[in-house]
Amino acid sequence: MGSIAIAARQGIDTLFVLTEPRLASHFAKLGVTITRIGGPIEHRGTRIPSMIDVQEVIANMRTLMKPLWREVLAEIEGSYEAQQR
Repeated sequence: MGSIAIAARQGIDTLFVLTEPRLASHFAKLGVTITRIGGPIEHRGTRIPSMIDVQEVIANMRTLMKPLWREVLAEIEGSYEAQQR
C-alpha cells in the first residue's frame, strides 16, 4: 500500500514487480489486478514478473482494506509535508 500511495503521489501509473507466485495470488484475493508480463524466473526463489495499474488498485480497493489505505496514505502524506518544511 505504501508503494501504491507513493506511486500515485508521484504520478506513476504502472508499477513493475517481481513476486513469489503465492504473493501474486494473495494480491488477487485482495482485489488487486496483477498482470503477468513474463514467465517465472529464478531470483532468490521463483518469482513472477508482473505489473500493477496504480489507479486501478486505488479505484477497486476492497471495502475491508480502505481504513488501512487511509492510514497509510495519511502517513505518506505526512512524511512528504514534513520534508517540505
